[in-house]
Amino acid sequence: MLLMSVLLKAVVSWGSAPTGPTPSVCPSATMQPTCFWAGQVKKGTQLANFSCATDSDCAATCCQQCIENAYCATWTVWGPGSRDGYRCYLTTNTFEPNGNTSHPPAVNCTSGVKPLPPPPPTVPPPKNAKNVLMIVVDDMRAQMNVAYGQKFMITPNLDKLANEGIVFNNVYVQMAWCSPSRNSFMTSRYPDTLQIWNFGKSFRNNPENPPTSGGRPDTSVVPLPEYFKNHGYLTLGGGKIYHPNTPPNNDEPFSWSEDIPYFPLIKQDCPGGVTQIGCGGCPQNLRDEEFFDWMLANHTVGLLRYAKQVGRPFFIGAGFRRPHTPWYINKRFVDMYDSVPIKPPKYPDWAQAQPPCAFICGGDGVGCDFTINQPRPTNETVLCRKTYYAAVTATDNYVGLVLDELDALGFTNDTTTVIFGDHGWHLGEGDQFAKYTNLEFATRTPFILRAPWMAVAGSRTNAIAELVDLYPTLAELAGLPPPQQTEGTSLVPVLKDPTANINDAASSQFAHCCEKGVEVNASSLCGMCGSAPSASISYMGYTVRSATWRWVEWHKWNGTALRPVCAIMATELYPHSGDSGLDFDSPFEAANIAADRATQGTAMHRILRTKFRKAFAHCPAP
Repeated sequence: MLLMSVLLKAVVSWGSAPTGPTPSVCPSATMQPTCFWAGQVKKGTQLANFSCATDSDCAATCCQQCIENAYCATWTVWGPGSRDGYRCYLTTNTFEPNGNTSHPPAVNCTSGVKPLPPPPPTVPPPKNAKNVLMIVVDDMRAQMNVAYGQKFMITPNLDKLANEGIVFNNVYVQMAWCSPSRNSFMTSRYPDTLQIWNFGKSFRNNPENPPTSGGRPDTSVVPLPEYFKNHGYLTLGGGKIYHPNTPPNNDEPFSWSEDIPYFPLIKQDCPGGVTQIGCGGCPQNLRDEEFFDWMLANHTVGLLRYAKQVGRPFFIGAGFRRPHTPWYINKRFVDMYDSVPIKPPKYPDWAQAQPPCAFICGGDGVGCDFTINQPRPTNETVLCRKTYYAAVTATDNYVGLVLDELDALGFTNDTTTVIFGDHGWHLGEGDQFAKYTNLEFATRTPFILRAPWMAVAGSRTNAIAELVDLYPTLAELAGLPPPQQTEGTSLVPVLKDPTANINDAASSQFAHCCEKGVEVNASSLCGMCGSAPSASISYMGYTVRSATWRWVEWHKWNGTALRPVCAIMATELYPHSGDSGLDFDSPFEAANIAADRATQGTAMHRILRTKFRKAFAHCPAP
């Protein structure tokens, strides 16, 4: 797949790739009999009011427009007789699967890659700089054998990594939903700081000049890979690191070096494009090479080999797709669990006294055949669990290909390797499936980190941590200066002493949007907000998790000020004293005891107000 990415870029270039320095101005161009067809890339942008006199002028003008658009990677001009006169299209280099790369002959057009000025000099990497291999797994809860005590799980590669690194028992995401979570941990900023609570925008959006309307992207925020790139690192990646299109083009050209194009996510739904397939997924008897996560692993192996060839310190990211639904995986991984007794959750009912406003049936490919008063049928729940477990085992297998290559190339001892999920996933616990909640199974993520020079092999910590802590941690381990404008805290003190604590509590939040006319109160049953404007949020749930308690507050939303209403709509309190994180059938969140423990609720309310001080700055002090 590494070779495929390189070949695709060559096709976009129309002709041979430049061998010398890339020009900073657009040269004249001659119309070609065939050319790259803009319709075969995602969202080709046609320029309105485009006019020119000659073929060469048109090509140069279109090329110049591409230079001025940060998200443009290639350009195409259509000549007279082909598209009712001259037209200019600006395109990305993200290919649709199975897309053709050229238009039939006898069309007057030409294409080219975006000429870029020489990159500005970067700060040289520090002496003896450490590498980074960051592996993000979509919808991965702590469903592992050695790391998180699930003895029936088949995860040999993650087991090995856990034995060679440190396992964090209590790491929490800042929102249990793909795009907001990834925007948050990739920038080390909380959702309230970014004002990203759904799929509506990314950290590159400037509200005054959004890229979707032709404006320039906001470059004031420096995400994790770009920080390493700015310090002399080779930054390469593939898969789902950022959520697709948030930011656009997987944040090329900002986050990633231009040596090798980013390898984009291919979603691979079930045959026929089906996504809502149910708990059994759609396992297939195919070669591993047919599945995206194998393609990603193979591509990442190629990136590691390239890094070895060029001899530069690297930051390489790989975002694996499964266990995200639909469960389109190799059937052999499902077969591995045929002899494993799969148990339903011990506490499948909606938590006692939990407010209805907390409920969401996200579906997420497994359907919504359950309500607050009626859990999913046991046989379906067990099927969901079996297929999810198999999807985790599939990803473990492909991650192992990457870790083995890291070893084979001699990189392991000088590389920080970290693996985590973008959030957790309910598998029937508390009458919930998928993510979308403020509870333990959705907000908690697995987190294993190996840094051989820190001598933490086989250790475990109960320190409370957040995914916003990832960015400053990786920077410190690499020997880079502390990043500015980040809101997380480096976890390196925990690597030095696993009993250390750096956070009193971790925070998460989740927004709900009601249909018009629905009264907003503690009994409201409203869903997620999709890509709705932030002003359309109906209410927001805020939660803090300390070492011994989880506290949740629900507040109505002020869509004009984009902040919570100060009055509390509903509360939840769950005890976690003695929670090792290894017993998935624990009763810790089976009953909301907020009404019975007012004193503890008041104390946790103060902690929540401290963690969410920006959101509640307009409210009276507790």
